[in-house]
Amino acid sequence: MNSNNEEQLNKKLFMNPFIVFRINSEKTVNITKEIIKYLIINKNVNSIILENFNEINNNIIFDNNEYKNKFTIFNPSNDKSDLCIIIGGDGTCLWANHLYKFRKNLPPFITFHTGNLGYLVIYNIENYKIILDELYNSKVNNSSNNIKPLNNTILFEHRHLIECEIFSIKNNDCKNNNLEIIKKSENLTSIYKSSALNEILFERINIRKKIGLSLYIDETHLTDIYCDGLIFSSPTGSTAYNLSAGGPIMHFDIEGLIINAIRSEKVFRPIILPRGHKVTVKGIKGYPDSSCTKDGMGRRFLKENEYAEMWLSDKIINIIVLSKLSKRRETIWKEKIINSLGWNNAFKH
Repeated sequence: MNSNNEEQLNKKLFMNPFIVFRINSEKTVNITKEIIKYLIINKNVNSIILENFNEINNNIIFDNNEYKNKFTIFNPSNDKSDLCIIIGGDGTCLWANHLYKFRKNLPPFITFHTGNLGYLVIYNIENYKIILDELYNSKVNNSSNNIKPLNNTILFEHRHLIECEIFSIKNNDCKNNNLEIIKKSENLTSIYKSSALNEILFERINIRKKIGLSLYIDETHLTDIYCDGLIFSSPTGSTAYNLSAGGPIMHFDIEGLIINAIRSEKVFRPIILPRGHKVTVKGIKGYPDSSCTKDGMGRRFLKENEYAEMWLSDKIINIIVLSKLSKRRETIWKEKIINSLGWNNAFKH
C-alpha cells in the first residue's frame, strides 16, 4: 500500500465515536460539549453517538441545524461506533463496557480523567485537543509489546473481560452433587449471560448468615467455601474489590483469573488460574441464596437449583496509548499503582 492510500485509510479511522461521560457533573457536561464541537468541526466525523439521556442530550446537541444531523442515539443491539471516548473515571469505563454487552468486538477506548486519577483513565481532559489531534494523525500498531514504538503510533493496553453464565437445573437433577453428571443432563437451561471488566461477585444478602458455595475448577470439586462473598477478578479488577479483600495485584498483560474469598470461615488463599480454565460455583443446600453482580451492576440471585460458570474471556477492551504523548505502558502502570496506593510516601501519624 502506498503512502497516499495509507493516509486515506487513516483518515477513515474513528469517524463514528461513542462518547460516554459523567452526566452528574456540570464540568464534564460542559467539556463534553467542547469535545463534540471540536470533533465535528476539526475532525469532520460522520456521527457523534450518545446515550439516550434526553435532558442531557438536549443540552449538548447544538441549535445549529448543520450539526443536528451528526447526532445518533446509541443502539446496543446494532452499534456502529468505531471508537469509545470515555470522559470521567474508572466507573465510566465500567459503565461503557456494560452498554456494549451485546457487541462481540468492542471498539478501542480512549480514556480521559477529569481530575481524579484511576487505573483505566490515562489522559487529562484539559489536554483533549492535543490528544485528539495526535489520535487522528496516528497509525495503528496492533503489537502491545513494542518497547520503542515509532512516534505517531497508536498502541493498545489489552484488557480481558470475565464471562459469566448461569444455568438452571430441574428439581430432579438438582439433588445430584456430581457436577459432571449435572452438566451432561438434558434438564439444563442457560438463564443469564454477562461479561465484566473488573469482577463477578457473589455475596451474602442476609446480614446474619454467610453464604455457602461449592467451588469447582474444570468440573473437579476444589472446596466448599462459607464466606461473606466470593470474587472472580480479571487482571484489571485486581486493583478493585479484590485488592480491598486482600487479593494480589496482577499486571493486565497476564491472562489470569483471580479467585478470592471475603471473610471466609476457613482459611482460603487467593488462587490465580491461567486462561482456558472454567470455574463453577453452586450454592450449598441449607445456606441462603447469594447475590451475583458484575462490576457492581445487574444484581441477580444464584438460587439453590442453579450454578454459575466463570472464565477469562477472549473478548477484550483495547485502551489506546499514544506513543508520542504517553510514557511507556509499563511506566504508566507502575506510576498508577504507586500513586493510587500511596507507596513510597512518608508515614504520617
